[in-house]
Amino acid sequence: MTLYHLSAEHNGKFICTSSSCVAIWHPLTAPSGSTPSGAESLGTVKRPDGTEQVTYKGAPLYTFAQDTKEGEVKGQGIKDVGTWGAVTISSRASAPATTTSTSTSSGGGGYGY
Repeated sequence: MTLYHLSAEHNGKFICTSSSCVAIWHPLTAPSGSTPSGAESLGTVKRPDGTEQVTYKGAPLYTFAQDTKEGEVKGQGIKDVGTWGAVTISSRASAPATTTSTSTSSGGGGYGY
């Protein structure tokens, strides 16, 4: 699964909050009160809907709905309300990060990739 960040999102500012955005860009979420592990610089931030989203170096992380196979990066470089970029996370731990991913679905909003 490829993880992405949106260039316009940083320092607790969220742009991808509409149902049409999160239907395509799925926030990588973690159970409330948990701390992601497996790589340095992982953390969480509370989204406007109250869920905890995983961050890397302070940037909220997302998956892209059109990435259906391991290693796909179809979301790389897409520009809408900012530029979406694939994230490379270096890990010093032997175990993968422990997180869960959830999303909501609804259509519309001009996100017809």
